[in-house]
Amino acid sequence: MTGPSDIQPVNSALRRGEVVLLPTETVYGLAADAQNNAAVDALYKLKGRDFNKPIAICVSTATAAQRLVQWSPTAQALSDLFWPGPLSLVLPAKENLGLDPRLFGRFANGTPSLSLRVPETQWSGQITTDYLALTSANRSGETDSTTHSDALDIFGADIGASYDGGPSTLGTPSTILALEKGGMRLLRTGALKAEHFAPLELNWIS
Repeated sequence: MTGPSDIQPVNSALRRGEVVLLPTETVYGLAADAQNNAAVDALYKLKGRDFNKPIAICVSTATAAQRLVQWSPTAQALSDLFWPGPLSLVLPAKENLGLDPRLFGRFANGTPSLSLRVPETQWSGQITTDYLALTSANRSGETDSTTHSDALDIFGADIGASYDGGPSTLGTPSTILALEKGGMRLLRTGALKAEHFAPLELNWIS
Protein backbone atom coordinates (compact mmCIF):
# COMPACT_ATOMS: atom_id res chain seq x y z
CA MET A 1 0.00 0.00 0.00
CA THR A 2 1.10 3.54 -0.49
CA GLY A 3 2.41 6.05 1.99
CA PRO A 4 1.57 9.68 2.64
CA SER A 5 4.11 11.01 0.13
CA ASP A 6 3.12 8.80 -2.82
CA ILE A 7 -0.20 9.35 -4.59
CA GLN A 8 0.83 7.90 -7.96
CA PRO A 9 -0.26 4.30 -7.24
CA VAL A 10 -3.70 5.69 -6.34
CA ASN A 11 -3.91 7.55 -9.63
CA SER A 12 -2.81 4.45 -11.53
CA ALA A 13 -5.42 2.31 -9.77
CA LEU A 14 -8.16 4.84 -10.55
CA ARG A 15 -7.19 4.81 -14.24
CA ARG A 16 -7.45 1.01 -14.18
CA GLY A 17 -11.00 1.31 -12.86
CA GLU A 18 -10.19 0.05 -9.37
CA VAL A 19 -11.50 1.19 -6.00
CA VAL A 20 -9.02 3.06 -3.79
CA LEU A 21 -8.83 4.14 -0.16
CA LEU A 22 -8.36 7.83 0.63
CA PRO A 23 -8.31 9.87 3.86
CA THR A 24 -10.46 12.92 4.44
CA GLU A 25 -10.83 15.21 7.42
CA THR A 26 -14.11 13.49 8.33
CA VAL A 27 -13.54 9.74 7.87
CA TYR A 28 -11.63 7.49 5.48
CA GLY A 29 -13.32 6.97 2.14
CA LEU A 30 -13.58 4.48 -0.69
CA ALA A 31 -13.30 6.17 -4.08
CA ALA A 32 -13.69 5.29 -7.75
CA ASP A 33 -13.79 7.13 -11.06
CA ALA A 34 -17.33 8.54 -11.28
CA GLN A 35 -17.20 8.37 -15.09
CA ASN A 36 -16.35 4.65 -15.14
CA ASN A 37 -19.51 2.57 -14.69
CA ALA A 38 -17.61 -0.63 -13.93
CA ALA A 39 -15.57 1.15 -11.25
CA VAL A 40 -18.70 2.61 -9.65
CA ASP A 41 -20.30 -0.84 -9.76
CA ALA A 42 -17.29 -2.26 -7.92
CA LEU A 43 -17.53 0.54 -5.34
CA TYR A 44 -21.18 -0.19 -4.61
CA LYS A 45 -20.52 -3.93 -4.31
CA LEU A 46 -17.48 -3.50 -2.10
CA LYS A 47 -19.34 -1.27 0.33
CA GLY A 48 -22.53 -3.35 0.13
CA ARG A 49 -24.59 -0.26 -0.70
CA ASP A 50 -27.99 -0.43 -2.34
CA PHE A 51 -27.71 0.54 -6.00
CA ASN A 52 -30.64 2.94 -5.63
CA LYS A 53 -28.78 5.07 -3.04
CA PRO A 54 -26.62 7.79 -4.61
CA ILE A 55 -22.96 8.24 -3.70
CA ALA A 56 -21.42 11.70 -3.33
CA ILE A 57 -18.94 13.06 -5.85
CA CYS A 58 -15.68 14.58 -4.69
CA VAL A 59 -14.42 17.53 -6.71
CA SER A 60 -11.29 19.60 -6.25
CA THR A 61 -12.83 23.10 -6.29
CA ALA A 62 -16.13 24.96 -6.41
CA THR A 63 -15.31 25.79 -10.04
CA ALA A 64 -15.24 22.06 -10.82
CA ALA A 65 -18.57 21.65 -9.03
CA GLN A 66 -20.15 24.29 -11.25
CA ARG A 67 -19.47 22.12 -14.30
CA LEU A 68 -21.79 19.47 -12.86
CA VAL A 69 -24.67 21.31 -11.21
CA GLN A 70 -26.82 24.40 -11.45
CA TRP A 71 -24.99 26.86 -9.22
CA SER A 72 -26.66 29.58 -7.16
CA PRO A 73 -25.70 32.50 -4.92
CA THR A 74 -26.51 30.31 -1.90
CA ALA A 75 -24.22 27.56 -3.15
CA GLN A 76 -21.49 30.13 -3.69
CA ALA A 77 -21.88 31.53 -0.18
CA LEU A 78 -21.76 28.06 1.37
CA SER A 79 -18.75 26.98 -0.68
CA ASP A 80 -16.92 30.20 0.19
CA LEU A 81 -17.36 29.48 3.89
CA PHE A 82 -17.10 25.70 4.14
CA TRP A 83 -15.11 24.33 1.16
CA PRO A 84 -12.73 22.69 1.47
CA GLY A 85 -14.37 21.13 4.49
CA PRO A 86 -17.00 18.74 5.89
CA LEU A 87 -19.98 19.94 3.86
CA SER A 88 -21.79 18.04 1.09
CA LEU A 89 -24.13 20.09 -1.10
CA VAL A 90 -27.00 18.50 -3.03
CA LEU A 91 -27.81 20.59 -6.10
CA PRO A 92 -29.76 20.23 -9.36
CA ALA A 93 -27.64 18.32 -11.87
CA LYS A 94 -26.82 19.50 -15.36
CA GLU A 95 -27.52 17.23 -18.33
CA ASN A 96 -25.22 14.93 -20.33
CA LEU A 97 -22.45 14.74 -17.75
CA GLY A 98 -21.14 11.27 -18.53
CA LEU A 99 -21.39 10.13 -14.91
CA ASP A 100 -22.66 6.76 -13.75
CA PRO A 101 -26.47 7.16 -13.49
CA ARG A 102 -26.56 5.61 -10.01
CA LEU A 103 -24.80 8.68 -8.63
CA PHE A 104 -27.83 10.86 -9.32
CA GLY A 105 -30.56 11.43 -6.76
CA ARG A 106 -33.84 13.27 -7.29
CA PHE A 107 -35.57 16.14 -5.58
CA ALA A 108 -39.24 15.78 -4.65
CA ASN A 109 -40.24 17.42 -7.94
CA GLY A 110 -38.28 14.84 -9.93
CA THR A 111 -35.31 17.06 -10.79
CA PRO A 112 -32.05 15.03 -10.94
CA SER A 113 -29.52 16.00 -8.27
CA LEU A 114 -25.90 15.39 -7.33
CA SER A 115 -24.24 15.47 -3.92
CA LEU A 116 -20.88 17.24 -4.14
CA ARG A 117 -18.04 17.71 -1.70
CA VAL A 118 -14.62 19.38 -1.61
CA PRO A 119 -12.89 17.68 1.32
CA GLU A 120 -9.89 19.12 3.13
CA THR A 121 -7.16 16.58 2.38
CA GLN A 122 -3.44 16.14 1.96
CA TRP A 123 -4.00 14.80 -1.57
CA SER A 124 -5.99 17.80 -2.81
CA GLY A 125 -4.83 18.73 -6.31
CA GLN A 126 -2.85 15.51 -6.74
CA ILE A 127 -5.64 13.23 -7.99
CA THR A 128 -5.75 13.13 -11.78
CA THR A 129 -9.30 11.75 -12.02
CA ASP A 130 -11.76 14.61 -12.58
CA TYR A 131 -14.65 13.29 -10.51
CA LEU A 132 -14.44 10.76 -7.69
CA ALA A 133 -17.39 8.79 -6.40
CA LEU A 134 -16.53 8.92 -2.70
CA THR A 135 -18.23 7.09 0.17
CA SER A 136 -17.17 6.29 3.73
CA ALA A 137 -14.83 3.32 4.14
CA ASN A 138 -17.15 0.97 5.98
CA ARG A 139 -19.60 -1.76 5.09
CA SER A 140 -23.08 -0.31 4.82
CA GLY A 141 -24.60 0.06 8.28
CA GLU A 142 -21.31 -0.43 10.13
CA THR A 143 -18.97 2.00 11.92
CA ASP A 144 -16.98 4.51 9.86
CA SER A 145 -13.21 4.04 9.63
CA THR A 146 -11.16 6.95 10.92
CA THR A 147 -7.67 5.45 10.53
CA HIS A 148 -5.81 3.94 7.60
CA SER A 149 -5.20 0.67 9.44
CA ASP A 150 -8.87 0.22 10.38
CA ALA A 151 -9.95 0.76 6.79
CA LEU A 152 -7.28 -1.61 5.48
CA ASP A 153 -8.42 -4.31 7.90
CA ILE A 154 -11.81 -4.22 6.18
CA PHE A 155 -10.93 -3.56 2.53
CA GLY A 156 -7.20 -4.17 2.08
CA ALA A 157 -7.58 -7.28 -0.05
CA ASP A 158 -10.12 -5.69 -2.39
CA ILE A 159 -8.74 -2.24 -3.26
CA GLY A 160 -6.22 -1.19 -5.88
CA ALA A 161 -4.22 1.25 -3.75
CA SER A 162 -4.46 3.44 -0.67
CA TYR A 163 -3.07 6.65 0.76
CA ASP A 164 -2.21 6.90 4.45
CA GLY A 165 -2.99 10.39 5.69
CA GLY A 166 -2.97 9.57 9.39
CA PRO A 167 -6.09 9.60 11.57
CA SER A 168 -9.06 11.64 10.40
CA THR A 169 -9.08 14.92 12.30
CA LEU A 170 -12.86 15.18 12.75
CA GLY A 171 -13.91 11.54 12.94
CA THR A 172 -17.52 12.18 11.95
CA PRO A 173 -19.16 12.34 8.49
CA SER A 174 -19.87 15.46 6.50
CA THR A 175 -23.06 17.45 6.95
CA ILE A 176 -25.38 17.18 3.92
CA LEU A 177 -27.47 20.14 2.77
CA ALA A 178 -29.92 20.09 -0.14
CA LEU A 179 -30.40 23.41 -1.90
CA GLU A 180 -33.92 23.31 -3.26
CA LYS A 181 -36.20 25.91 -4.74
CA GLY A 182 -37.52 27.85 -1.78
CA GLY A 183 -34.74 27.13 0.68
CA MET A 184 -32.25 24.77 2.22
CA ARG A 185 -32.94 21.33 3.68
CA LEU A 186 -30.71 19.58 6.23
CA LEU A 187 -30.41 15.95 5.14
CA ARG A 188 -27.75 14.83 7.60
CA THR A 189 -26.16 16.50 10.61
CA GLY A 190 -22.46 15.70 10.69
CA ALA A 191 -19.36 17.70 11.51
CA LEU A 192 -21.22 20.96 10.85
CA LYS A 193 -24.30 21.81 12.91
CA ALA A 194 -27.20 24.13 12.10
CA GLU A 195 -25.64 26.94 14.12
CA HIS A 196 -22.63 26.99 11.80
CA PHE A 197 -24.90 28.26 9.03
CA ALA A 198 -26.64 30.96 11.09
CA PRO A 199 -24.49 33.85 9.76
CA LEU A 200 -25.89 33.23 6.27
CA GLU A 201 -29.50 33.80 7.38
CA LEU A 202 -30.77 31.17 4.96
CA ASN A 203 -34.32 29.93 4.59
CA TRP A 204 -34.65 26.44 6.09
CA ILE A 205 -37.32 24.05 4.86
CA SER A 206 -38.37 20.84 6.57
